[in-house]
Amino acid sequence: MFSVLYVDDDPALLDIGKTFLELSGRIRIYTVGSVSEALQEIQRQDYDGVITDYEMPHINGIAFLRYIREHYRDLPVILFTGRSREEIAIEALNSGADFYLQKGGDPKSQFAELEYNLLHAIDRRKAQEELKESRQLMANIIDFLPDATFAINRNNVVISWNRMMEKITGITAGEIIGRETYREALARFNEQRVPLIDIVLKPDLDVSGMQLVQDGKALISEFYSPTAYIGKGAFLWLIASPLYDAAGNTIGAIESIRDVSQRMVAEKNLKQAHGELNAAYEQLAATEEELRQNYEELSKSQTEIHKSEERYRNIVEDQTEFICRFSPVGHLTFVNGAYCRYFGLDPRDCIGKPHTVRIPDEDRRNMKRHLAEFSPDHPVASIEHRIVMPDGKVRWQRWSDRAVFDEKGKLVEYQSVGRDTTDQHGMIDQLKKTNTELSAAYEQLTATEEELRQNYDELSKSQHDLHASEERYRNIVEDQTEFICRFTPDGRLTFANGAYCRYFGLDPRNCIGKPHTVTIPEEDRGNMKRHLTELSPDRPVAVIEHRIVMPDGKVRWQWWSDRAVFDEKGKLVEYQSVGRDTTDQHGMIDQLRRTNTELSAAYEQLAATEEELRQNYEELAKSQRDLVESEERYRNIVEDQTEFICRFRPDRTHIFVNDAYCRYFGKSREEIAGHRFVPAIPKDDQVLLSAHFAAITPDNPVHTVEHRILMPNGEVRWQQWSDRAVFGRDGKVTEYQSVGRDITDRKFTEQALSEANRKLTLLSGITRHDILNQLTALQGYLGLIQTKAAEASIKGLAEQALRTGAVIHDQISFTRQYESIGTQKPLWQNVYATAAGVSRDGGFRMVTVDPALREVEIYADPLLKLIFYNLFENSWMHGGREVKIRVDATVTNGGAEIVVSDDGKGISAVEKEKIFKKGYGKHTGLGLYLVKEILSITNIAILENGEPGKGARFTIQVPVGMVRKVSG
Repeated sequence: MFSVLYVDDDPALLDIGKTFLELSGRIRIYTVGSVSEALQEIQRQDYDGVITDYEMPHINGIAFLRYIREHYRDLPVILFTGRSREEIAIEALNSGADFYLQKGGDPKSQFAELEYNLLHAIDRRKAQEELKESRQLMANIIDFLPDATFAINRNNVVISWNRMMEKITGITAGEIIGRETYREALARFNEQRVPLIDIVLKPDLDVSGMQLVQDGKALISEFYSPTAYIGKGAFLWLIASPLYDAAGNTIGAIESIRDVSQRMVAEKNLKQAHGELNAAYEQLAATEEELRQNYEELSKSQTEIHKSEERYRNIVEDQTEFICRFSPVGHLTFVNGAYCRYFGLDPRDCIGKPHTVRIPDEDRRNMKRHLAEFSPDHPVASIEHRIVMPDGKVRWQRWSDRAVFDEKGKLVEYQSVGRDTTDQHGMIDQLKKTNTELSAAYEQLTATEEELRQNYDELSKSQHDLHASEERYRNIVEDQTEFICRFTPDGRLTFANGAYCRYFGLDPRNCIGKPHTVTIPEEDRGNMKRHLTELSPDRPVAVIEHRIVMPDGKVRWQWWSDRAVFDEKGKLVEYQSVGRDTTDQHGMIDQLRRTNTELSAAYEQLAATEEELRQNYEELAKSQRDLVESEERYRNIVEDQTEFICRFRPDRTHIFVNDAYCRYFGKSREEIAGHRFVPAIPKDDQVLLSAHFAAITPDNPVHTVEHRILMPNGEVRWQQWSDRAVFGRDGKVTEYQSVGRDITDRKFTEQALSEANRKLTLLSGITRHDILNQLTALQGYLGLIQTKAAEASIKGLAEQALRTGAVIHDQISFTRQYESIGTQKPLWQNVYATAAGVSRDGGFRMVTVDPALREVEIYADPLLKLIFYNLFENSWMHGGREVKIRVDATVTNGGAEIVVSDDGKGISAVEKEKIFKKGYGKHTGLGLYLVKEILSITNIAILENGEPGKGARFTIQVPVGMVRKVSG
């Protein structure tokens, strides 16, 4: 269920919206009545989406939307407004709204559309996040491949170039991705040979002189390059295969290159060593049995290591490596299950906390130096060290660490993949012991001592190569080219991948739903049956290796990782198996087939990469289709707007204009688009425009300006433009996007209104003067009546009439202040100078103003002095002459709170909301009402939040953009 925050100042609309949107059961609505509450709420709790009204007190929906885009960039936001779409569409889209809807109409259909758009926006955001993570994972996997690997598209443009390709060619990915120069790069070691990747895309190329092996769609080649490594030479093994999209169309190709010089030399030396050993054994019959036993022990150790290598190569779902990510200060940010089980950690509690392990002193120095040597140019390294477990046992671990740096080269995080290598060290110790025993035998056989030592050196090197191979396979995360199948308990296939079908000769279109029976030797059949019956909900995964009799009668070895799938009641539903043919590994020592094993593993690795790239291209294709649809929608919106919309380069060459723009200037789209078009602007406004564009920076990319324009017929008109600059990677402006409108009528209205206000002010001043004169006379007559009246009732009526006249006098006097509100433009005013000036000139000596306010200015009506005067007078009237008043302020997040407080008796909870209403109070009841009205002109709010009995506390809340700090 998705959680959504709904912001609207209408409680009834919030209630009905919550009711409708929660009917489907997919959304839970949380409602707030203002943007201020919403800002607190999204900081307190995570939401999947936001619905917001447009017009709300103090902060409108667009300002709220901009705040979200600045602080929560990927949070879906829908603007739900009562204003017309044409009026706010461009502003909403430019500010980052996912959708906007207009209120009105049938509630059921309206909220159904709102729910659909909301769910669509949430799904789209989640899909984008998953696509981003998938791309990053794919890039990391390719970059971590131990072989030099690159890929091209159908147009022979390089789309991937991993770090090993950079190392082997000396050309970075940034220099070659997006170009077609890979042939020149390969020529450094490929000489005049046709690149294998080209032959995959164009099978009709001339490949005479090249020895190629075809394995399915993949091509394999091996040759000696005398020019590799600056003339040192090397044996190179290459494999290339096509890349496909979801429809099976070829969209490119991928190639991997491996230096197999060491393997070739090892094979040659091993063959030579075997020949020499056989000759030595014929001469040393007395020690033949002893040497054979030693070789059997070595073969057993190698077999054990080979099995370990196989286990690591086939990790797909039940990862056994310890994987973690941690900050430079040691706080864990990610751990997998193997890591937690090994160290006895609770995965729910350890994230965000440091995890300290005990390392012997002699290993700690190596570890410190290992971490210190990371840099953006060398972010990956491996280390092997000991660790002291909680029970005091010392174990060996091997870690592959990657340092993650930000764009400025600052270390952000470490990513580590490790394993326990204690058993391998035990094997090495066993090998050392065996070598010691062999050395004792060699001392007795002095005639062949040197030859046997060379043989053991070669075997040790073979052991080391196996360790290196094991390290490479451990880093393969995705391994989807193994034999993969799923089958029911009665043996019917429910899924089989291509490798499985090719191996067993099955037709993937016909084998699903049918049983697939294979022949297993009787001595292995019992183990197989016991293996499957031992799987349970508590132990659903197990590994087995057994023989199989192929249709041609040959016996082959297979290794399988089987997972039993159970339903909620624990009933066995299905088996999932991942396997491989291990026949070559079983005969490696006798038949020297390690070369074929490595070729097979490399092909599987490339196939896995191919699958990942294919999936990536499918996601890219889907994203492209979504972008095209989105572009079409937005294009229709833009073209239907009444605002003028255009995009132009810094030299004023227009690259896009909508119909409204063309109609306004009386030109066709062809006359403007692609040409430099600059309307005629009065000289006085040209300076204003230059300053406007100069103020646009990467930190403040959007600015608004109003200026005049000279039309072709000589008419002067006013326009308002909102300009957004688009910056390139070098920080320079590449183009501007502008949305404008004609505001001539508004300007004329403003001028007419200003003139009308001036006349009304003059008229009200004259009228007020006359009324006060007549009122003074009336009060005089009432005073005479009061002194001369004989009856007490008449005197009481006269006294009451005099009090009423006094109130009328104060109200008429108040209009003198009120008529000035809003007649002058707001301006920036220093808070300290204003408050201190009122205190000094008004005789309020009990007022203390915080000196820090010398650096604070607010954008308010020129009657700001009257604000402080009324607040000081209010405290003096209600708190007495001994009251102490203080003015302080706090500036936070671009806004400010100015506090005027006293130590008087305070204001009761009942009166707090009434004191700002017109007519409420002991005098005219207009003072605090006047304060609130003046402040509201520039969207400044005021409230009383003091504690009754401990003094009044008036808080003036200045919104973002209406306050600034200046140097003292």
